[in-house]
Amino acid sequence: AYDFSILLGVFLLAIALAGCAASRAAASKPELLIRRLACAQAGAGVLILLLFPALPASWPILTFFGKLYFSWLGSWGWSRLVHVMIAGTVMLAPAFLMALLLPAAPALAPGGPRPAASVGRLYAANTLGAVLGSLACVFLLIPVFGLARSAALIAAAQTLLGAALWSKSGGKFRPAALAVAVALGAWGLNWAWRASGPTPGVLFEQDGLAATIRVYTQGTRKILETDNLQVQGADPSSPGAHPKRLGYLPALLHPGPTARRALQIGLGTGINLAGLMEGPVGEAEVVELLPELPRAAGFFRGENDAVLENPKVSLKIDDGRAYLQNHSGPYDLVVGDLFFPENAGTGSLYSLEHFSRQ
Repeated sequence: AYDFSILLGVFLLAIALAGCAASRAAASKPELLIRRLACAQAGAGVLILLLFPALPASWPILTFFGKLYFSWLGSWGWSRLVHVMIAGTVMLAPAFLMALLLPAAPALAPGGPRPAASVGRLYAANTLGAVLGSLACVFLLIPVFGLARSAALIAAAQTLLGAALWSKSGGKFRPAALAVAVALGAWGLNWAWRASGPTPGVLFEQDGLAATIRVYTQGTRKILETDNLQVQGADPSSPGAHPKRLGYLPALLHPGPTARRALQIGLGTGINLAGLMEGPVGEAEVVELLPELPRAAGFFRGENDAVLENPKVSLKIDDGRAYLQNHSGPYDLVVGDLFFPENAGTGSLYSLEHFSRQ
């Protein structure tokens, strides 16, 4: 519930610090200012690229933060502070370097009779770039390249921006420094590409607009993950813990002999839905928010009895709560597929009003 606000707060802190630093740097000579900004932009790109090879070696740091978090779990403020520290470790330095450019750029804008017009055009271009950049990331880069590769490509472009600024300053490229920057950037880019490639044991992985979905095997278990959180799994060696039981329960609790029409919110692996369909259910609709999840559920065909191919089952890609509000029903059964109330946005799925709006 607080992750987005923490990430945004750290990013805004970086922008504020960069604004203070840029106001002092703006007093430098134009050539020197451009070189400083060039180093900052290239440095931001290289830092982001280096996050990829650094990740496998970061477990001691993550373990430290984990122990700190659980030792402070009794205090809401201190446990959130650990999240701020993690976000700051990853984001603060590259965000600070990137944010130096805009507040310092007006010092380089041509003066002339209307200096305000130059600054206005500069900020208009920045706003337009922010709009186009967000649209390109969501609708082009992430669907085509995935999350890690998109971040790496943007970081590489950031590094090239720094090199372009340096060339505009009239400064000469020092071969040693240029070679080190190129080597570090190429190393990080290579790691990002490898991180997004096929991984042993991973059957399916896709970065969607709302979440990253992964299906992988762990021993005899097959596990579905959403944003690195284990959502559901199947373990043939433990039939007593089979998640089909969560599908049997609603049908058993239904007072009538047959539930003519059922609605399940959330597909998951489809195993719960398969259990529901084994009971006295006439037809069922399943509403899933993530369009990538039905494909992931296909890797559990043996466990979910290929339930999505059942003619009595219809799949809808929609928000479960909105779907229930906008469809008249009525439904004999409304089933929520294992939502955790502590996760943002899911608490309302357990409310009486949610189930009565049909």
